[in-house]
Amino acid sequence: MDFLLLAKRCEDLRADTWSPWYYPKKNDSTTYSLQRVVTEAIAYKGKRFKSRYALQAVRAMYTKRSNDECCDFWTKIERSLPDDVIKSMTKGYVAACEYRRGNKQKAREMYAELGDWLSVVDCMDSIPENKYDKLDIGLKYAPNSKSIQNYVAGQIFLWERYGNCSWMWDYKTEEAITNYKKLMKICHRTARNPQVKDKSFWWYSAAFMADRFDKTNDAINYIAMAERTCKKTDFLERIKIMSIYFQAKTRRCNENFDGWLYNKLTWLDKLIKRDASDENGMITCSLYDLSGNISFFYCHDMMRKIILGEVCPKLMKSGRKIRAMQLANYADNSLINYTKKVRGWDGEVVGETTMEVYRATCKVNNYDFSNAFFWLIDSAGVDNVVKYVRLLRNPQTEFDRFISKNSYYSDDYFNDIIGTQMLRNMRYAEAEKYLGKVSYGYQKRLNTEVYVNIDPFSCQWRKRKVTNDAKYEFAVKMNALERALKTIKEPNRKAESMLQFALGLKKSFSEAWALTYYYKGENYLWRHDALPIEERMETVSALKRAEKMENTAFAMFTDDEAAAYMHSLYVGHYDIIAERYSHTKIAKQMLSTCDNYKDYLVKRK
Repeated sequence: MDFLLLAKRCEDLRADTWSPWYYPKKNDSTTYSLQRVVTEAIAYKGKRFKSRYALQAVRAMYTKRSNDECCDFWTKIERSLPDDVIKSMTKGYVAACEYRRGNKQKAREMYAELGDWLSVVDCMDSIPENKYDKLDIGLKYAPNSKSIQNYVAGQIFLWERYGNCSWMWDYKTEEAITNYKKLMKICHRTARNPQVKDKSFWWYSAAFMADRFDKTNDAINYIAMAERTCKKTDFLERIKIMSIYFQAKTRRCNENFDGWLYNKLTWLDKLIKRDASDENGMITCSLYDLSGNISFFYCHDMMRKIILGEVCPKLMKSGRKIRAMQLANYADNSLINYTKKVRGWDGEVVGETTMEVYRATCKVNNYDFSNAFFWLIDSAGVDNVVKYVRLLRNPQTEFDRFISKNSYYSDDYFNDIIGTQMLRNMRYAEAEKYLGKVSYGYQKRLNTEVYVNIDPFSCQWRKRKVTNDAKYEFAVKMNALERALKTIKEPNRKAESMLQFALGLKKSFSEAWALTYYYKGENYLWRHDALPIEERMETVSALKRAEKMENTAFAMFTDDEAAAYMHSLYVGHYDIIAERYSHTKIAKQMLSTCDNYKDYLVKRK
């Protein structure tokens, strides 16, 4: 209790000196009280709290700027104190007093022994402005400082996180790139320093940075050196995982590739399950962020980097789209199959539940329609998706079974995606088949519902009667119209059906775009790399077809009244009615009710 009271009194007095209104003078009350703390602390003769009392004495001396007294006291007691964190804290204050006395070299040595490299830099006669030049100085004096390793790891993390972000310009400037190259050289040089004990950390860091600069061969050599010099089992696992990443980057996608990948993924999967099952893993799982697939598990996040960053693009390039979809599903969904608690897109923990419950009860599924797997199946071609789903249901090989076991499967999810892509490709009979298998009301869990319920068969922008199966109903009507066009012989009826089909086709790629797509904008997965709807190949093809059908249909009419009525539905066609069909009943009706039509008549005169 006596010690706690003394420590509290010391801290209160030290806090008084921090006030901007405190002006020290000889024998003022604060200085006098601090001297009493020194006297009482030094007077302690016991052993149990000796280092703690010494710390309070040194703090008080440091605060009242008794630098000589502090350094002399430290010289007397240093050897008698146990080597623990209390002694290290005390030594930091003594080093500051040495600096005040002008003993900068002594201060630098003491800070270096503590691993306090930033204070080492502050004790230099000339302090550089560049942070990596400061780091270089710190490494010269404290090459084994843990705080330096933490600082370097933090710098690399920031570069990896923001280096590819389009809005983080500070990480893309020429100065920033030059600085990171300097950091890579520092890592490489430190790894070769004979004074450094933990060389594996520096080789690992050098490998990571070399890879960022596309120096893959150098990175492979560095990671091999890291594995050779590593003495920690847990860090050795990380090094081996990074080595797998480099192998995935450089291996050819040949007949041996699947066997190699299967072997590595099964090993990684065991590590992921192990990490997710212990107590710390369960705590980490509670932080799982569904909106960004951020797991905070190194093994899992590196597996995703390997598969989504290297393997899938390589498979897509070689034409193996189905295998790429298999692996993307595994990468995005394997860990959440093991976890019991997940965090929703708004940061709220979604209870002690599985993803199945989340998917069934969430108002908006902000995960399954915004991850890398969805992005891939939405762009790989509908026929490939059909083949993939068939393989997911009936895996053929051991590798297929391993992937399928750890993947996500839902009839509603895949039937909705396939049906939507069939609509996008104007294959309405097949769209009706797949969308007919989707559970009633499934579209309510999609955040595109408001656009789905825009009436695709109205020339005006208006909402249709809200239903739970808008896509299916659209597919049924378009399929019926398409079949009717093949059988109708009477020209006016055929023209009307053709215009209705063309209107539905055009609107499903414009105002009612959610019938054929899941997203409209250019930003996808936080990257500005998706084409806007109007520039996408399927949209261009559909709109060309719609325009051609409209021209054909209007030319097909033999009944002027029917033609005039259909033209009246199109706001931009009033001039055609005024020019060709002014004698019809619909034209006369418009003359009495429509000011826009009267304007066209005036223009003709």
